[in-house]
Amino acid sequence: MKKNKFYLILLLIIGILTYYIEGYILTTVFYILLLVPVLSFGSILLTYNQFQVSHKVSKKKIVKGDKINYTLTLYNTNSLVYCPIRLKLESDKILFKDQFVTPTVVLYPKTQEEIVIPLRCNYRGYYRLGVKSIIIDDYSGLFSKEFKCLDAVKMIVYPSIKNLNYLPNTHMDVDEVTDSRNRTMEEQNNISYIREYEKGDPLNKIHWKLSSKYNELMVKQYSGEISNEVDIILDSNKHYSDYELNIALEDKMIETCVMLINYLLIHNKMVNLIYNDVRNVTITGKDYNDFQRIYEECALLEFTRKFDFGKSILEYYYRENNDIFINSNQYIITSNINEDLIKSLKQLNIQKIRITIVYIYLSDNKNNECLEKLNAEGYNIINISYDSDLDTLVEGTSL
Repeated sequence: MKKNKFYLILLLIIGILTYYIEGYILTTVFYILLLVPVLSFGSILLTYNQFQVSHKVSKKKIVKGDKINYTLTLYNTNSLVYCPIRLKLESDKILFKDQFVTPTVVLYPKTQEEIVIPLRCNYRGYYRLGVKSIIIDDYSGLFSKEFKCLDAVKMIVYPSIKNLNYLPNTHMDVDEVTDSRNRTMEEQNNISYIREYEKGDPLNKIHWKLSSKYNELMVKQYSGEISNEVDIILDSNKHYSDYELNIALEDKMIETCVMLINYLLIHNKMVNLIYNDVRNVTITGKDYNDFQRIYEECALLEFTRKFDFGKSILEYYYRENNDIFINSNQYIITSNINEDLIKSLKQLNIQKIRITIVYIYLSDNKNNECLEKLNAEGYNIINISYDSDLDTLVEGTSL
């Protein structure tokens, strides 16, 4: 900008002198100055039309915390020296916070320039990474032109997967199998509902007549019997205004879901992941072959709005068969425990021992009065700080 002002002032002075003082040299200088913008923009357009750029990331599958290299390669395929090129890169302000340095490149004849930018992927999610615009300066540095560019690499950063040895602070037994010999005759005759066969179900529970009718294995579920099914109900609320704090909380909640789902599917438990996206959405995994599909869903899951989480739980409960919900195990994962949630839980006719509440908390919110109420009423509680490492849960401790 300063050089532009200097050029305009110089052009004005030479123009005034040429008008009042006749002379070959002044006139020549004046016309040369008039040609400078034409030559400048001509060289800028030539550079823009001739140079080539490509880009790539070093990994196809990226997991949160991974370090990757983003490589830009610029090519000059002819015999001209190109104008200096500056690149504005498109990236998420949080994902690659303070990691980008805008490069400036001069391409000489028949050469290529490779720029490698190391990056650390701090958060999971879907991102665009690439060249947002190209700024080309003329040879003199007086003028520049910015050209928009929509070329971008689309990348998914997956949540990290932590491995559990056993479920911490919960009464659920993943090896729990109800033996028909231990049930009373009344219980054996009292079938509460029929469901699809799940891996690990004993053959004596198969309802052969219905299985033949529907051409699919159907299983009898008896009154008082614990289902092989586990519900993980995720609070997908957006609670806080701070953008980065929201992402950190959301990632911890998603990683907790992934950790539990991974463990339960390994142990042949059928898993339902329930979250609210305008309406309640259920993603079901029947065995470990379904883990990758659920994992990819978790990578892209967004917390986009505020809603009543307690009401959402009630809607899911009343929509489903009550016996299924009563006789299964539930994990409720939330970062906001309040009176509305407590009231909703009290309306559910479920054994408290079957509900585990996983509370992802901020440092100043751990001593929550509502949390103490739930604890006093007998709910299983697991406390996890949003900035802690989930590896400590492998030891079965609450954080």
